[in-house]
Amino acid sequence: MEKLAQAEKPVLIVSPDFPPRKGGVADHTYRLALSLKDKFNVRVLTSKYCDELDELHVFPAVYDWHEAEEIYNQIIYLSKKCRVIWQYVPHMYGRGGVNSAIPEVVEMLAETQTRQMMIAHEIFAPMSWLPHRAKYALSQRSQWKKISRHMERIGISAQAWIDRGWGVTPQNHDAYELCPSPSGIPLQKIEKDHKVHWKMDHGLSADTMIIGFFGMPGPGKQFDWVVDAWRDVQKSHKEVALVCIGKEPDFEPDSSLKSLYVPTGYLEPEDVSKALHAVDVMALPYELGVSEKRTSFTGSLQHGLPIVTTHGDETSDQLRQCKAFVSCEAGDRGAFSNLVTHLIQEDTAREALRPLASKYYSSNLSWEHVAGKIEDWIKHPRKVQFK
Repeated sequence: MEKLAQAEKPVLIVSPDFPPRKGGVADHTYRLALSLKDKFNVRVLTSKYCDELDELHVFPAVYDWHEAEEIYNQIIYLSKKCRVIWQYVPHMYGRGGVNSAIPEVVEMLAETQTRQMMIAHEIFAPMSWLPHRAKYALSQRSQWKKISRHMERIGISAQAWIDRGWGVTPQNHDAYELCPSPSGIPLQKIEKDHKVHWKMDHGLSADTMIIGFFGMPGPGKQFDWVVDAWRDVQKSHKEVALVCIGKEPDFEPDSSLKSLYVPTGYLEPEDVSKALHAVDVMALPYELGVSEKRTSFTGSLQHGLPIVTTHGDETSDQLRQCKAFVSCEAGDRGAFSNLVTHLIQEDTAREALRPLASKYYSSNLSWEHVAGKIEDWIKHPRKVQFK
């Protein structure tokens, strides 16, 4: 009876990004809605170009996210007596991450005593000496302050941001809580000989080992470190391939290694899972260190992969102490390469990480964990500043 009553409570997720649009927030919004729909009557308010789906109540109704009245009217129409959950990335709402309509809508909803929550995947841009970037960074901070003061709960995707007090004020410090970014990849069941077949299907021999790189090879991902580690491991192991899952990096391997380089390009989610299952060691050397917001990291843990990564400014104390993966200082390129080589060479050390990775993901970073956290937020309301 309690479950039925809970499911009748409406929850409205507000996000400009939703499938078919590609991207982290679009995928996150879809998976978040799915994870909550058995607990609550979930609705999604999104942009006009997005899809309506049979399995979810999706309302692609907003033409212009700079029109406060339009957004407000749509939310009021859909969210009477329900929680509103904002998906927040500054740049998603406007150029330079600044959009005066969003604080205005939040303020208008607060005046009607609508309970609002927010999941923040980014808070604001770092400060810069460049005038135009400094202007945007300051404006984003002002926007954050106006929005966050009215939030009942604020889920932050990286614990280190909370630990450092980013965006936290004395009035709302107890509203902040880690809300990690779980994997967006549905875990596929595989056959016992899956690895062998996957390798052969991609031009590799059955006994070739695989170093994996997963995600966009953009700024902060240090793909060149992965290439160095791959080259180094050839000195001490017979044959090791590099498989890049996702967007193909701008990289041409040496002729001697060309047959051992497999860039998959973009894949359907099910095929991403199958590729991940073929990896022996996942290499993820984040420039600022690993964090709970990195879906390439959470997706690799979900698949029980032995991971070599880095710890730095964005790494929480909990992740630094975690035994489900191995890491080195974010600036130590040589140490990273040595750890990759060690795991490729040491079967026992590598295989010992697999159950630890899966368990840590399920307990701390999964969609079930996030849904449980949001359910707890709703069951235990926090006093909030409506005016």
